Amino acid sequence: MGSRSAAVLGVLLAVAGCSAGERGPAPVPVAESEVREPVRVLSHCGVRWMQWQGRSWTAENPQPEPAPLPDPAGGTVTVDGYTTGVVTRTGPDSLIFTAPNLAGPVRFRPGPAPPPCL
Repeated sequence: MGSRSAAVLGVLLAVAGCSAGERGPAPVPVAESEVREPVRVLSHCGVRWMQWQGRSWTAENPQPEPAPLPDPAGGTVTVDGYTTGVVTRTGPDSLIFTAPNLAGPVRFRPGPAPPPCL
């Protein structure tokens, strides 16, 4: 091995944190804020609770039920008690739900479902 090749190999091993008997750096986890997905949240009594990825989430800043939006394909307004939006995980125990017909984002933390509304 030439001296240049040895130098490059030495730099690569130093950057990777490798030496005899070491495993190297741990993989970098994907930031939880990158977890985004479309959802439909039950909003008949307001946006105050959701079930997402097998957990119950309670709104820190509940909002009243938003006005329904027309279907973009045909313009028909359907009232079904749900609001369509996007949930973004911002930490292991925090979510943000956004929808175009909400006054602003709703922050969620793990918590039990509220009592049913009538």
